[in-house]
Amino acid sequence: MRPLLVLTLLPVLAACGRAHGPDRSTWHGAVRPGAWLRVRNTNGPIRVARASGDEVVISATRSYRGRRPEPVRMVVEREGADAVACVTWGDSNRCGSRGGRQPFWLRMLRHYAPTEMSFVVALPPGVRLDASTVNGRVTVADAASEVVASSVNGSIVLGATGGPVRAKTVNGSVEAQLDALAPGTRVSLESVNGAVTALLPSALDASLDLSTVNGSLTAPFPGVTIPRGARSLHATLGAGGRAVSLRTVNGSVRAEPSR
Repeated sequence: MRPLLVLTLLPVLAACGRAHGPDRSTWHGAVRPGAWLRVRNTNGPIRVARASGDEVVISATRSYRGRRPEPVRMVVEREGADAVACVTWGDSNRCGSRGGRQPFWLRMLRHYAPTEMSFVVALPPGVRLDASTVNGRVTVADAASEVVASSVNGSIVLGATGGPVRAKTVNGSVEAQLDALAPGTRVSLESVNGAVTALLPSALDASLDLSTVNGSLTAPFPGVTIPRGARSLHATLGAGGRAVSLRTVNGSVRAEPSR
């Protein structure tokens, strides 16, 4: 793969223990409707909102504490019609759907200061989104196509129309407001340690599956009854068709109609 653009974030050194930065960089380019924008972060949040124009715009901000920040930067590459934005380390230009190169052992030996990269993305309607981070929150607002969002240590908050939607975290909550879902759409929201909540269209034809191990279930839709103490629920809303799955291990699960 050929790098489209490598955006180097230069360190700004100051007194140890003080907060530095931010160091900012920006990329913009066209991604056709139906293609994917993939964002891969490691330490830091990802925020996505609808673009005012036809281009994808990605702003990356690096912040850190201490004298020696990690030499991280953003690299953007093309994979066919798709675009991939990664955080990569040092002089590496490697960026793909699995993310950039970050040698853990070298980072530990050199004792770099805690460093965070924050992404802010403007996403045109019709462009599909796949956004993931390890340590940080993923926020998606007003998406109008397929969304995949994931974190390990962080919550996920998203708003979307159309779908499909997949969101998964290990330590954190998942909250989704889905204003409209296309026929046959699948929705999957999952956590291990955290609550899962979905606001769904009040008149929805869907198959609804809720599951928790340690927590409660809520689904105040017409004709849906949850037995006291139940840990799983399968219900058909209206004529069915769409598949909506909400699952966690430790936390409550709520599927509610939008007001």
